[in-house]
Amino acid sequence: MCVHVRVPPAAFAAVVTRDTSGDGRLDRVEIHLTRPVSVAGFADSPATDNVAVMCRTRTSVYPLPLTDIAPRTPGAALDSVFYLELSGDVALPQYVLPQTAWTPTVTIDGFQDITSVEHASTDGAGPVIWRVTKTVHDICDHSTDVVTVMFSEDLANPPGAASTPDSVFQVWRLDDNGNWVRDDSILAGIVCFGKVMDLHTVQFTMSNNRNLTSKEYFAIRSGVVPAIADNASMNAPNVNNQRVPVSAPDDPAPSLPDPPRSHGCGAGVGLALVPPICLRLRPRRRRSARQIRVG
Repeated sequence: MCVHVRVPPAAFAAVVTRDTSGDGRLDRVEIHLTRPVSVAGFADSPATDNVAVMCRTRTSVYPLPLTDIAPRTPGAALDSVFYLELSGDVALPQYVLPQTAWTPTVTIDGFQDITSVEHASTDGAGPVIWRVTKTVHDICDHSTDVVTVMFSEDLANPPGAASTPDSVFQVWRLDDNGNWVRDDSILAGIVCFGKVMDLHTVQFTMSNNRNLTSKEYFAIRSGVVPAIADNASMNAPNVNNQRVPVSAPDDPAPSLPDPPRSHGCGAGVGLALVPPICLRLRPRRRRSARQIRVG
């Protein structure tokens, strides 16, 4: 007598978001199953028609477009970890938002080996810099310039009085040949951050009197102490986190939306600028009556 034992379908053990490119937008969802399943039956089939990665807000539900499904181990017959590759080329308003705090849900239908129960993801994407803005108070005195740095999501421990900007940020610029050149010295001598605006926005003053321009790009330095990490899951920034140009007063600020305050779903080189000319005007000395020649 033959006894056939039906193995129960694999369930989700974990679903984790990733931003592998470090640009602040989700490009992968990593699914971990409770047991290995056939790669040929899942990743090698037109599975993108049966897998949904959805974002839910208070007012709407919309998909994150899926482009591919790949096993963690290339060439394996069975695997328990798969990568859902997402497309970043979507012309909808929601997709221009920073996404490192998003936690979409995943549903897989039409596969006997995998349960079809919807599963919410956990945040696995680290924060990035989203915007850097310089405010000028006196064009003749760069030591009064204020730099505001906005991150893509709330941080667990925003840098403050105990941190120096050059210990938190890298500064890069593009040379004439289009190569990246690092120059953190432009922040040297600034002793601390001046203000924590909120959990994802900090400020400091250019007290070293150096002039930041749109040629400078900011990125988060690796191995910062105290560590930079997001508030929800303590994810550290990617080593390849994006470099964001400084929006100087002479340049139009990039039109970027503000990052969300909580979890859920929700370039080239700037032109060289002519520096302003500082004029110090002295009052004209009035000539005395004895100095005035008559006739």
